[in-house]
Amino acid sequence: MLFGGFQPAVLATPTEIRDAIAAFAGLGADEVMLYCFGLDPAQVDRLADVL
Repeated sequence: MLFGGFQPAVLATPTEIRDAIAAFAGLGADEVMLYCFGLDPAQVDRLADVL
């Protein structure tokens, strides 16, 4: 395990993204940073649609 007991993961579906953000909110986080490793800038729009 890395990062203080959290295993890094690739979030690949809208449900996984929403669930991960909800889990962090449940821990008291008010900000979450998501990193994209793709080259397509339209991914930002797709993420916005998910949220």
